[in-house]
Amino acid sequence: MKKNFFVLLIMSMMCLSAMADKNIRSFSNMYYGDFAKSFDSTYYAIDSVAIEGALNAYDFEMLRQMTVHGRLKGIDLSRAKMNDGYPGISKIPYCAFCGFGDMINSNGYIFPDAEIKKKSILEYIKLPLYIDEIKTLAFASTGLRTITIPRGIRHLSHDALAFNDSLESVCIKEPYPPFVDGENPFANLPQSCKLYVPVGSKQYYMAVDGWNEIDPERIVEDPNLLVITTVDLRGDDLMLHKEEVSKCDSLIITGELTTKDSKLLHEIYVSSMISGFNLSGCHVEGDSIPTFTFLMH
Repeated sequence: MKKNFFVLLIMSMMCLSAMADKNIRSFSNMYYGDFAKSFDSTYYAIDSVAIEGALNAYDFEMLRQMTVHGRLKGIDLSRAKMNDGYPGISKIPYCAFCGFGDMINSNGYIFPDAEIKKKSILEYIKLPLYIDEIKTLAFASTGLRTITIPRGIRHLSHDALAFNDSLESVCIKEPYPPFVDGENPFANLPQSCKLYVPVGSKQYYMAVDGWNEIDPERIVEDPNLLVITTVDLRGDDLMLHKEEVSKCDSLIITGELTTKDSKLLHEIYVSSMISGFNLSGCHVEGDSIPTFTFLMH
């Protein structure tokens, strides 16, 4: 009995020690290029990072360097935005986290002797709520096991997810398949890797060029991938539904939306992962939605 106790004690101490050794950093109020400008050699010792603010291609290159030459395995960009030089369009840049990115020159040419199998150590990434496009080789040759692509994605470029030997699942919250240059986006992925899509959308993916080249058995409809919640505020208060609403992807509100509810809606919006609102069935107090309601800050 004592022996088992000491074994458990030692294991617990080892786990706590491992957690204590983790270097987790967060950066807020970043503006395009700020992260790259602040970069120094200590960043290579970061294991996990969360960034809030605006990023550009230079910032992404620094993050890539940290996953290839440093210890960075986890990235949270859920509160980040980027335009890659195109105002109003959110893109994950070309070769953003590519493991063999050092073998690609400024013109996008891959050197003949490139180590295509060279991986970054990136294992986890949380993408922003809004992304229009994921560019070519953005997540090529990483250590990712799963990736969730948010609702609203329009374009998944050629080989954006290629050469990921460890990838087990790709989850896309968008019911309608993004454009994929007419090529199979799973062509260079393990046969065991599955595509998870919202309920009712498999038929759409199977009918579009590129996606229809994926074995139908590998496309799975997941009822938990896109959660839509309806709240009726007739004689009710949004506060009573706060916990439920905070966990959904899309919110439909009916009834009477008061100014008090709008303030809570703002709080939920900036602190949750909601990406869609439908207020067409509700009456707004004063016939005007307060300006602060959907401001991110």
